[in-house]
Amino acid sequence: MYQDLVREHFERCLDLYMCPRLTRKKIQVSDPNTLIPEMPSPNDLKPFPTQVSIDFTFHKTCVRSISVSPCGKYLASGDQDHNVVIWDVKSTRILRKYKLHNPVVDCVEWCPSTKSCLLSIVNEELVYIVQPQLYSKSSTEHTTSLIDSCEQQYLIDVKASDQKEKFVKWKFVKDECIGMKMIQMDFSKIMSKIVWHSKGDYFATMAHNIQTSSQVMIHSISRSTSMRPFTQSKGIVQSISFHPTKPHFFACTHIQVFQYNL
Repeated sequence: MYQDLVREHFERCLDLYMCPRLTRKKIQVSDPNTLIPEMPSPNDLKPFPTQVSIDFTFHKTCVRSISVSPCGKYLASGDQDHNVVIWDVKSTRILRKYKLHNPVVDCVEWCPSTKSCLLSIVNEELVYIVQPQLYSKSSTEHTTSLIDSCEQQYLIDVKASDQKEKFVKWKFVKDECIGMKMIQMDFSKIMSKIVWHSKGDYFATMAHNIQTSSQVMIHSISRSTSMRPFTQSKGIVQSISFHPTKPHFFACTHIQVFQYNL
């Protein structure tokens, strides 16, 4: 199929046959430091960060988690003293401030969809889904209608099934910061992490250091449901993640990584 095949093979064999054979002598090095190349001067490596450009000053205790909004304008941070703060990235101005029930805020994570302005907060055995109302007017209206429809659907499902609140209990309470409704999810275990699906409707929560089939749960806001993706425990799950484009879910233990097709 290739007319030059035999010729190229012959030339390659000829190169191997005619190549010189030399005996390499070991190099005696008295000082190994002479083999290390000289480091360039720091002045030749500029520009690089030499000073702090922006300082977000509020927290008095250890900051446990930060998250940047999908639009890039807002930064959320949570500390070990009940506080969750939403900042303006350019001006470092505090836009929203929440004082939560439990002291430690383990995780804050923005919803990746810009259609709805939602921020998830993990506060020990509680998970909050708040609507800070920082995006456009259409996004605020869409978020409000989403929370209202979620509440209505949840109340209907609770009346229809006694097993609805077996693993997690949803509550719709008033946000004291802006006076809007937010979702409060009560778990029987201490939670440590929350991750969102790229479309912004589904999110997964992970309990801290327990081996049970309900350690990892996947929730849907539009359907107001909570489900267990694992029927049996695979070990203590250390981290979870959604695939950015495909309907796949990843969970890793100490020695294994599992991939599930949703």
